Amino acid sequence: MKKAYIVLEDGMVFEGERFGAETNACGELVLSTGVCSHTEILTDPMNAGKIILSEFPESGALGVVSEDVESDISAGGFIVRGAPDKFRGRDELENFMLFRGICGVCGVDTRFISHYARAHGIERAGIFSEVPSVFPHKEKYYAKAAARDCATYSATGEMGERFFTVLIDCGTKASVVKALQRHGCKVRVVPAGTSAKDIISLCPDGVVISGGAEEALYEADLSAIKEIAGKIPMMGISLGHLLMAKVMGAEFSLLPFPAENVSVPVRELESRRMYIVRRESPHIVKNAQEIGKVIFENAGNGVCEGISYPEKLAFSVQFCPRCDTEFIYDRFADMMKGRE
Repeated sequence: MKKAYIVLEDGMVFEGERFGAETNACGELVLSTGVCSHTEILTDPMNAGKIILSEFPESGALGVVSEDVESDISAGGFIVRGAPDKFRGRDELENFMLFRGICGVCGVDTRFISHYARAHGIERAGIFSEVPSVFPHKEKYYAKAAARDCATYSATGEMGERFFTVLIDCGTKASVVKALQRHGCKVRVVPAGTSAKDIISLCPDGVVISGGAEEALYEADLSAIKEIAGKIPMMGISLGHLLMAKVMGAEFSLLPFPAENVSVPVRELESRRMYIVRRESPHIVKNAQEIGKVIFENAGNGVCEGISYPEKLAFSVQFCPRCDTEFIYDRFADMMKGRE
């Protein structure tokens, strides 16, 4: 196997071995705590161009699960401790990475890199064949992650088509569209930046703001969200939670280190029930109680994980609803039903 070098923006260098695509990559270093969700993480539009370091030592051993592919967008690089066992699916993962242009590094002490990243905070990393003399400039991926064309998907739920929902695509995941379909929604996906006039002209029962690349928090056009809020029921997911909060006057801060936390405990404040979710952004809404009603909080550090805006017919969650939190889609459906 050929040598590869992991270079952090502050100058730290780690030597390992290549697998996957024989390309260089440079992007924000993200620590993944997942045991078996690498397929989803590598294809999440929010991770476009990022370098994903798996904290689980045997990541990739189970190969690729095609049902977990979220989009055509891919992460830039994948760092694992040991090369996935060929018997358990290394060829499958490597072919997947080759096809998508994802470069990989194995044979490095991922635990040390993880400790270092957690101690030094969010920074960029690169995977190179040779150590560069100058660290590359930062690339932007928001335009690549967000949809450019409209698409329509029919409802697949047992109750048939109950609602017509517009999904503002800032970089949505396939699983979000499928969840809306299962909950009786015909889904019209429109590009980020679509005007409020064009969205309202479609006469939707509800509007969903998707997740996506974090640059959108600073670059996305928020005028449509401002105009639609209070007129049509609205739900924000992941990045959509942050965009909606920004419209409402939010102030943001960052978690002290970059992490793709797959198993995060959150508490629903009304029922006091606990759920395990995947938190998808290092951003935190600092003044959540001032702009709306906090409905979910992180059980570990107390930060806001969901906000309701009753007077605006809107709510949002920091995480992507799935498994035992899919009831959130039911609540959105109830909101749309109540408007009929």
